[in-house]
Amino acid sequence: MPGNWDGGKAGSGSAILVLAAQDVVGQSLVWDDRRNQPIWVEITGRRSHALDPLTGTRRVWPVTVSGRSPCLAGRRVWPVTSRPTSIGRCQDGSAGVGVERHICRWNWQGQTQPVIKVEPDQPANRQNDGCGSPIGTFWVGTLLNTINANDSPRAGEESRFLTIRRSTALYRFDATRGEVMVLDVFGPGMDWQ
Repeated sequence: MPGNWDGGKAGSGSAILVLAAQDVVGQSLVWDDRRNQPIWVEITGRRSHALDPLTGTRRVWPVTVSGRSPCLAGRRVWPVTSRPTSIGRCQDGSAGVGVERHICRWNWQGQTQPVIKVEPDQPANRQNDGCGSPIGTFWVGTLLNTINANDSPRAGEESRFLTIRRSTALYRFDATRGEVMVLDVFGPGMDWQ
């Protein structure tokens, strides 16, 4: 990869493959400006990635969740869930990670720590995509879970678009208030840029 990048000059006319990641459901690609590298997650691979653009070196971390909720003063154990759906860098350098049913905090090592459960009253839903904002909030979308426990797609989900559309929502998590707020209902396929 080094030497191939032309600085993105207008009119250069070509794209260069820098990593054949082979992700099945890779998403939430964001730029980590502290580490100067892109980061993203792979849902069915249950992992997060970072790519050093200067050396072409990719780091891969498995995503595991455990611990007790700091929002509940450690009284309740969260169920283990390990499909990451989104990632964003926090102001303190850690990462916010959407993991199916929870928004978690991660220090780039070890297990993520659940902060809050999203849509506890919607057991058939999961988080989809999301990202952090410049003011420290974490935005996530939810939809009907279309992935089986073995990571295969659920049969017939494409014909259930109307059900999916009625079950989707957009949330904002504000860590200073410890709350999730519904902002809107939308269709699947949100794109964070």
